[in-house]
Amino acid sequence: MPAVVSRELASRLLGFDAVRALAALGVIWVHAGRSPFWNDHNLLAAGAWGTAYLNMIAGFFVVRSLAKRDARGAWGFLGHRVWRLYGAFLVWSVIYLGARVVNYALFQKVSVIRPGWDLLFFGTTYHLWFPPFLVAATLLTFPFVLIAMRSRESMRMGAAVLVIVAAAILLLPEPGVLLYGGESMLPLERLYSRIPGYLIGLALGLWIQAGLFPRVPLRHALVCAGIVVAAIYLSLATELPPQFLNRMAALAAFLIALAPWRGRVAEMLGRFGQLGFGVYLCHVLIVEGTIAFLGRMRVPESFGLDMLVFAVSVVGSFGLAFAMRRVRWLAWLIP
Repeated sequence: MPAVVSRELASRLLGFDAVRALAALGVIWVHAGRSPFWNDHNLLAAGAWGTAYLNMIAGFFVVRSLAKRDARGAWGFLGHRVWRLYGAFLVWSVIYLGARVVNYALFQKVSVIRPGWDLLFFGTTYHLWFPPFLVAATLLTFPFVLIAMRSRESMRMGAAVLVIVAAAILLLPEPGVLLYGGESMLPLERLYSRIPGYLIGLALGLWIQAGLFPRVPLRHALVCAGIVVAAIYLSLATELPPQFLNRMAALAAFLIALAPWRGRVAEMLGRFGQLGFGVYLCHVLIVEGTIAFLGRMRVPESFGLDMLVFAVSVVGSFGLAFAMRRVRWLAWLIP
C-alpha cells in the first residue's frame, strides 16, 4: 500500500481535532435537555451533526492509519482496533451499570437496560452503541479498503464505489426485514442507517490519500460554517430528513477541518478535541448524574435548567476525560 501522506495533510490534523471538540459539544447538547420546551422545539437536533462528524472522521482516519502500514501491519491494526473499541465498550458498559446502581441508591431513579442479545451492541446505556457500530463497520469494509489501497487509481475507484453505496443506502427504501423486524433487528437497523456516513469518511480518506488534496481557504471554510449553521436551522425549523441534514453538516465540518487552522484558539480547541471520543463515552455519567441530583432537589424542569445541565456536563465531561487520559491504567478506556 502506498504511504501517500504529505506534510500538508499532517499539518491539517489540528483542524480535525479542533472541529472534533465542537462535535463533542454537539453530542453533549443532544443528551442535556429534558424540559417540555426542549422537547417541543426538538432542540436536540441542533447537536446531532456531532455524532455524524465523529462517524465520518472515524472512517477517514482508518484510511490514514492504513497508509502508514504494510499488509501485515494492516491486519495487526485491525485486531488492535477491534480490541480497543470493543474492550473499551465492555468496560464502559460495566461502569454505566454501576452508575445505574448508584443513581438508584442515591436518587431512587429506576432505569431499564435493554434485554437480549442486542445488549452486546447497545451496552448498558443509550449512547454506547457507537463503539460496537465502529467495530462492525470496520470489519465489514476492511477487506475492500485494503484492496482499494493498492494503487492511487484503485483508491479513486474504490472511493467512488463507496460513495455510490452510501448514496444507495440513503436514497433507497430501508429493507423490510429491518423496518418490520422488531426489536431483535435494532442493532442491524442501526448499523444500516449509520454506515453511509462511515463510508463517506472512508471515501474521503481514499481520495485524499490518492493525491486529491482539496485546498480549503479560510473564506471557503466560513461558507462551510454557514452550511453547518443552515443545516442546524433546517433541522429545527423544517421536516426535512434529519439524516441528510446531519450528514450535510458533517461533510461541511470535514471541509472546515481541511482549512489552514492556526493560532492559539485553534491549538486550544485541538487539545480539547483530542479528548473528543473520551467525552463521548463519559458524558452521560455527568448528564444523568446532574439531572438525577437536580431532580432530587425538586428543581423544576425548564430551558434554563437544561442549559445548566449542558454547562455542567461540558466542564465535567472534558475534565473527566482529561483526568482519565493522565492515569496510565485508565487511558486505554479512551480509544
